[in-house]
Amino acid sequence: MRFLILVSNVGGSSEAVIDNHNGFVIPHRDSKYLSKCLIKLIDDKNLRISMSKNSKKIFVEKFSYEIFYQKILNIYNPLILANSNTYTNL
Repeated sequence: MRFLILVSNVGGSSEAVIDNHNGFVIPHRDSKYLSKCLIKLIDDKNLRISMSKNSKKIFVEKFSYEIFYQKILNIYNPLILANSNTYTNL
């Protein structure tokens, strides 16, 4: 399953979107631009397909379980090692 993404530029949601690549970043409260983007997507099947493929690729590269797991390990492993060295020096 693939999705293209429409997000507002408020908060962290926009970090998952490259504007006009895998979705659209809609300026806060800009209903005219949102309408324009929706019409563009409704009218252009190839754009929908392209953006959804790009979203899948970005998700796998940045947000998959394996990526998050590795990022967590990269944060915690140095802390665990530093903490274990502290206890062995007591």
